[in-house]
Amino acid sequence: MKIPINLQERFPYMFSGKHLSLSIAKGWESLFEKLCIDIDAQLGSDKRGFHWVQLKEKFGSARFYWEMQGEPQALRIDEIDKLGAVKTLLARDVKDESNPTLQEQISALVDAAADKTPRMCIACGQPGRGHADRGWLLILCEEHIKQREAGIDPVF
Repeated sequence: MKIPINLQERFPYMFSGKHLSLSIAKGWESLFEKLCIDIDAQLGSDKRGFHWVQLKEKFGSARFYWEMQGEPQALRIDEIDKLGAVKTLLARDVKDESNPTLQEQISALVDAAADKTPRMCIACGQPGRGHADRGWLLILCEEHIKQREAGIDPVF
């Protein structure tokens, strides 16, 4: 998992600045590319110090953390049931739903993208389902589940 060079070249400001780690699974690359395009369009010519702080996989889905002029993000809490399903709770103060701030608009884009990943294979992006194995919960398509069960780890 890493950031595709073409994204770093197209949106250098998004990948500059202080960060913890930046990596994106192969299966989520096209989704993340669209997210970067949508955020860039939302920001317009004033990029407002936007940059990614951490991009990672957790509990089988993507986590996209970002900063914009140092404003804090919403608190995110994940619950996992006995079957491995993840339920995410977000704590965000929305001031005026009819007139969202730029930060709220970007948060909505990021949340919508992340919310798609629990149904996307981390290796190829095809429809997938939760697969718990060796202490990890991954979202995999049927082909990659079979590979993993056969002892072949898919590249993601």
